[in-house]
Amino acid sequence: MKQTNEWLSHRAVLTSSANMKNCEKQVCGAAYVLLIAFVFLAGMKINAQNDTEKIRVDTNLVLINVLVRDKDGQFVRGLTSRQFEVLDDDAKRPIESFSAENAPISFGIIYDMHPTTEDRTRSVIESLRQFKSVLGSEDDIFLAAFNMRGEQTFDFIPTFEQLEKHMADPDKREPYTLYDAVYFASDHIQSSRNRKRVLLIISDSADHHSRHTISEVRERIDNIQAEVYAVVFDEKDDLKYSDITRRSGELHPFSTDASALDRAAIQDLSLKSGGGTYFGGSQNAFRLFTTYKEIAGEMRSTYTIGFYTDAMDDRRHNIRIQLNGVKGSKGFELTYRMSYKNRTEPINP
Repeated sequence: MKQTNEWLSHRAVLTSSANMKNCEKQVCGAAYVLLIAFVFLAGMKINAQNDTEKIRVDTNLVLINVLVRDKDGQFVRGLTSRQFEVLDDDAKRPIESFSAENAPISFGIIYDMHPTTEDRTRSVIESLRQFKSVLGSEDDIFLAAFNMRGEQTFDFIPTFEQLEKHMADPDKREPYTLYDAVYFASDHIQSSRNRKRVLLIISDSADHHSRHTISEVRERIDNIQAEVYAVVFDEKDDLKYSDITRRSGELHPFSTDASALDRAAIQDLSLKSGGGTYFGGSQNAFRLFTTYKEIAGEMRSTYTIGFYTDAMDDRRHNIRIQLNGVKGSKGFELTYRMSYKNRTEPINP
């Protein structure tokens, strides 16, 4: 009996010892897990800090597309970053990124359909479909068409019949005025994948009581870093149009409320963004197509210059770009957007 008790006592000691070892293993295992978790979380924090830093740096990077023409109006190619000088409010900025590559472009087409004619709309759609067929695989395009009933956005170029059907009862009741439509389209193109962005306005330039002023539209365009081009139709009093969204066939006189001030506002918007305006838009589809190709050719010939700002001060900065050490550059013409705004908060739609 004594031996049995001693054996049981010895077994209990062994068991206790084993339990202690198991506990030690469990404690060590738990500590190891906690250590791994700490390292993982620390790594996440570091990565988050790095991501934050990347976001901050990318936000501070200002990209400017610069088109250079010689005295004969021909594109000047083959320039290097050392031949450009960037002045930000007269303070020289070092060029941090530079590209002369034929980069892909995102196009946003804004088609003003009041007033319009069936022939004109057929020409516009035909020319846009032809233009879409010659774009590169990485280019993208959308169409925002609007009339007095509302707006319809297409991520493709529809046929005339598709456009006619949708514009009779658009998905959205607004925007149905020019400045509001441009403002809306700027929000759409902001999410595009390409850094080169073009908003192309096809309109008579008349605005019909938009909620947004031309100044607000200009600031919006400035913030998203896009070039604005415009094809402005020159209306004549003796022309009439029929509303293609109605089947009555009744003819109406063209709207004559497109004033010289309206045309000047669109021209100013396009020029200050680094784009341009084509007046006297033709109803000939091939001539319209040629105009779109010319716009695309300009964008593909631009140099993209990037520089970092000193601080996010939520203030508008004026930009001046000039050439240094380029033979014959005295007669060259440089086209680029003239200002940018350092925003301290994200852009809201």
